[in-house]
Amino acid sequence: MIQSTATSKVCIAHKSHQPEPLNTEEHHVVPRSWQAFWAPEGATRPRGITAKARWDAVMTLGDKYLWAPSTVTLCRTGHGNTHVWMRRFLEEYGLLIIAEKPDIETEQHISTAVKRSLIRAGSSMPNDGVIAKQGLVNFQTAGGSLKALFDEKLWGNV
Repeated sequence: MIQSTATSKVCIAHKSHQPEPLNTEEHHVVPRSWQAFWAPEGATRPRGITAKARWDAVMTLGDKYLWAPSTVTLCRTGHGNTHVWMRRFLEEYGLLIIAEKPDIETEQHISTAVKRSLIRAGSSMPNDGVIAKQGLVNFQTAGGSLKALFDEKLWGNV
C-alpha cells in the first residue's frame, strides 16, 4: 500500500499543482517491462517465446498479460520522477547485492538501497520515491529477483 502525503486531486505524488495539469498518466506500480521479463508461477502470460515477443505482447495487448496491473495516477512530472527514483534505487540495490552476495534477497536490501540512494541525492524520501520503492517491493514480494532486473538493465523506464 502506497502511503502518500499528497493532497492534489490529480496526482498522488504532489501536494498541489499550479496550474492543474491538462493530463495525467497511469503509472504501473510494477513496471510493464518487469512483468514481461518475469511472472510468478500461474500468471497469465505468453510462455515459451522470446523476451522481445513477451514485451510486444504486453505493450500491444495491454493488461491481459500483466500479473500486477495496479496503477496510480500521476502528473507527467511525477510519473517521470517515479521512474528516475526507480532506476536509482535499482542501481543501488544491484551494487549492494553484488557486494554482499546474500543467499536470499530481502526487503531490507531494498530499504538499504533506498537509503543510500537518498543520501547520494541529498534528498529525503519524496512521494514519487515512495511509489518507486513500492514497485521494487511488490516485484520482490511476488518472487521476482531485483538482481536479475539489475543484471538485464531493466530499470523500469517510462
